Amino acid sequence: MGYRIKIGIMFALFTYNSWAQTAAVQDRYSGNCTHTTIPKALEYISNLTGVRFAYTSLSIDTTQQVTFAFKNASLNAILDKIYEVTGLKYKLFGNQVLLRKEIPVTRKILLSGNIVEIDSVTPVSYATVSLAGKQTGAVSDIDGWFEFELSNENLNDTLLFSFMGYQTVKVSVENYLAQNEKFIILKENIFEIPPVRISSRDFKKITIGNDRNFPAGSLYMDTNGQQAALFVENDKNVNGKILTINYYLSSHGNTDAPFRVRVYSVDTTNGSPGVDLLQQLIVVKPDIRRGWYSVDIRKFDIKVPENGFFIAMEGVFPNDYDFYTGDKDFVDLSEGDKEADEDEPVSIIYGQRLGYSRNRKDKNNTWHYSLSHTWFQLKKQPFGIMVSADVQIRKKKRH
Repeated sequence: MGYRIKIGIMFALFTYNSWAQTAAVQDRYSGNCTHTTIPKALEYISNLTGVRFAYTSLSIDTTQQVTFAFKNASLNAILDKIYEVTGLKYKLFGNQVLLRKEIPVTRKILLSGNIVEIDSVTPVSYATVSLAGKQTGAVSDIDGWFEFELSNENLNDTLLFSFMGYQTVKVSVENYLAQNEKFIILKENIFEIPPVRISSRDFKKITIGNDRNFPAGSLYMDTNGQQAALFVENDKNVNGKILTINYYLSSHGNTDAPFRVRVYSVDTTNGSPGVDLLQQLIVVKPDIRRGWYSVDIRKFDIKVPENGFFIAMEGVFPNDYDFYTGDKDFVDLSEGDKEADEDEPVSIIYGQRLGYSRNRKDKNNTWHYSLSHTWFQLKKQPFGIMVSADVQIRKKKRH
């Protein structure tokens, strides 16, 4: 018995030949393979039956040990046994058997429905729908309607429906698809906290980041998925829990526009934003026209990292669901200068405008997320976006 190996650009095609005999479908064979590798087992069957096996190197686990036996079995029965043991599907062409790995078919599933409030049955605008433990999801539009694509691989996942001030609803993807009425009802989140003796003297709240009150200008969040992030240094070794994330909103932007709250660790390779520290997709709709707007994230129990962290605002266009499923690139809907003065009139009002400050002593701690899905800094015109975090820390005991 001899064998030939053909090496291609991406993979190798292995073929075992036996010229001494010719296999017939009606013939019967007996034999066994005990604790041997798949290639050795195929070589044994090739010598026994006279068939040639062809497969790609990507289909075969050459280290996998197999054991099977057959007695007075037809060629098809032997091939069925190979499939049973290895999961390799086969196609018989005369004297040659083509083996291939069985690839599960991925089917796209469109998930959609309405999110409403329990008492008034009114739509909950800008609520978030996400997969538990993943950053995949969507945002409901002004009528509480949402939709996004999943695959059949997500059928065992859990959906999270959430909105600030309401209880999070958890439903398995499979159960949601089985519902006749695609409605999700949210209830107000009322906390009943048992009495705990806590002295205010034990803790204090501090604000870290850029918490100035007078912006020099504003940054236009005019693109879905566009982000601006500020690196919040932890030079004083703060050891505490993040209570709120604060953003300074400009009245020149569309303060009715929702945006996504992002908190990142530091990427140690280049100092840019790294892993998202928030465990859930959070989109908020401000209820103020100008000034500081706070988002309470204490329930996520995020500790201040020793090496600092990033606070970011991400522009959201609720109807662009493809962005959240990762299917489409960003679309820039604006033109012109994105760093106009605070008093400069604007002609396009779509997303938020985030205040920023300038100072010769300021460090260049602002990062931007581009349409090419990369983080970068403006070297020539550094400025600090006005975002901050309120942190709860324990007071040092006096001795």
